[in-house]
Amino acid sequence: MRCCAFLLAMCVVFAPATRAESVSQTEMLLTETFETVADGALPEGWQPAGGNWSVTQGRLRGEATVYLSKILLPTPAQSDLAFEADVAFEKAADAGRWVALAVRNPEGAGAPHLQFTHRFDRRQPNGLEFGWLASHEPVKWSVLSLGSADIAPELGKAHRLRFEVRGWQARGFIDDELVLEQPLPLSTLVAGRLALIISGATATFDNIRVWKLPALGAEEFDRLLEQTCTTPLVIAHRGNSLHAPENTLEAIRQAIEAGADLVEVDVNMSKDGVVVLMHDYTVDRTTNGKGKVSDLTLAELKALDAGAWKDPKYAGERIPTLEEACRLAKGKVPLVLDLKGDGYAEKIAEVVNRLEMSDQVIAACWTLQQAANIQRHLPLVVCKRIVSRGTPEQMADPAFINTHLQAGLRGFSCYSQILSPLFIRAARRRAMPVFAWTVNDPGEMERMVMLGVDGIYTDDPATLKQVLARLRQRTWAPAAPPQ
Repeated sequence: MRCCAFLLAMCVVFAPATRAESVSQTEMLLTETFETVADGALPEGWQPAGGNWSVTQGRLRGEATVYLSKILLPTPAQSDLAFEADVAFEKAADAGRWVALAVRNPEGAGAPHLQFTHRFDRRQPNGLEFGWLASHEPVKWSVLSLGSADIAPELGKAHRLRFEVRGWQARGFIDDELVLEQPLPLSTLVAGRLALIISGATATFDNIRVWKLPALGAEEFDRLLEQTCTTPLVIAHRGNSLHAPENTLEAIRQAIEAGADLVEVDVNMSKDGVVVLMHDYTVDRTTNGKGKVSDLTLAELKALDAGAWKDPKYAGERIPTLEEACRLAKGKVPLVLDLKGDGYAEKIAEVVNRLEMSDQVIAACWTLQQAANIQRHLPLVVCKRIVSRGTPEQMADPAFINTHLQAGLRGFSCYSQILSPLFIRAARRRAMPVFAWTVNDPGEMERMVMLGVDGIYTDDPATLKQVLARLRQRTWAPAAPPQ
């Protein structure tokens, strides 16, 4: 099966430069030092859009008075460029307040735009961020990448910030050191204005430079895609759960029909020791009953309606046993079992061994102890570790990855928002595939593909299949630079 061969595959990833490169003056679009601007004034063409902005003692000073206090730079719309400035906080309401360099803002004062965010305390797990503001009213953010830097918060201390965007690549630097890098979704590949933004803070800006970067050529684009991207497995999260009641046989059937490569289901155990499909520890949310799964017998669970809550047309759908799910999936699609507790590895093994499906099941474990229990009873089943938190540096630490390798695990299932190129590269070097959960937005699906994940959990496998088909047709090539 595709997933079995895939789990053993090892990929090579492009390692970008870690220092900013020198810049030719002939490429410059804007240079501003504010030295000739009178106090209280602004350079010609600079347009405030919220907040108080003025030049003070040879530096641009911005004071946030609204959530997004912005000033637009007098540059033409661009897509591929580098934007840098010396930035210092004067005040911050708290450690999470921020400043940002923003690009690709086609609407000028509004949304959308792409930004490189710096919080007052950059040491926080989200101290650095690439974000896409898709909508201003209501505010709708997509967090594309999170990171941190070992820089203690200090008022008045300036750091050189640089934001590079080139096609679907984004890179962020502090004091010429690369601190964040991320592939970008298709929705961000637009030309637009540049801006400085502050939120909940007062900051100064100086020595601003903007220069154009060459667009990715076709050959370079293909080379980078080959080195950084994969064709990920489509993993139907709880079955085709956007349209069908989750963790039911109908959801599994629909996922198979949609062409999912794997189907993920959650397993729990009834009072009388039967493994059943249920995400929550109670039946309250997804049935017409109440109570803990572990307090109800199989007969009591089977008496509940597990479909009507989703849509009346699914009334009468029942809670399936693991055996029923395995019999439906056998020979059609592998199952990923999300273990919701300890103590029933032996019961799972009884079902898997009886149906001879060790090669068609992946165990997703929340703890190393869970994995050890499964491996004791099912030594041939691939086990992956579920990871819901961690910084890029923590997750890419060889000790972290080696601990899981030595425990016999063969990959990670990670919350999509904590994934980074740094971790993806580190995992791939050790032949540890990385799955991302749970991704339903098409733009976020594209970002995961460009990030290079090996599998994507989604409630909507048909949409993910469409996104992958579109990407294969190369309709995702970067936009041509503005004339």
